[in-house]
Amino acid sequence: MNPRLLHAVMLLWVSCSSAQGQCDKSPETNQLNLSVNYELPTFTADFPIQNMVTLDGIIYVGAVNRIYALAPNLTKLSEYHTGPLLSNETCGRTLTGGGSKVDNHNIALVVENIYDKGLYSCGSADNGVCRRHVLDEDTSPKTVDEHVYCFADKVRKGKGQPIDSDVVVSASGLSGA
Repeated sequence: MNPRLLHAVMLLWVSCSSAQGQCDKSPETNQLNLSVNYELPTFTADFPIQNMVTLDGIIYVGAVNRIYALAPNLTKLSEYHTGPLLSNETCGRTLTGGGSKVDNHNIALVVENIYDKGLYSCGSADNGVCRRHVLDEDTSPKTVDEHVYCFADKVRKGKGQPIDSDVVVSASGLSGA
């Protein structure tokens, strides 16, 4: 390209107001009230949040040692304590004497509504055994309460050892029988 022609194109481009990166001011900008304060709903957990799922508008939050049920406006409906647990405890039973308290980190949180409504939670404590929280149809809104089943021995609910559990979770993933 001819250097003089290139120079002329550059001068025209620089002098063009649209090429300056300036936009015309929108007439709607003058109508905005920038002094309005918006109050957005918030929820502050007592422990670090690790998972969240929703079912029927309810938000279930898995945190260290807790599962929270929240309304759509983030109001706390219920709080279920998942720990701290004894390091040698599984399904509410102590396997051997002693044991120190360990925090239960929420590794997996899943909802289902195929047969009935349930929330499945799996944590780092309790040898990784998962639990099914029944979300009762009769209560509205659906809260996490003490109606919990441990995934353990199929014949004697809550009596199994981690080696014969239906579902356990670990850092490498979830496994089921």
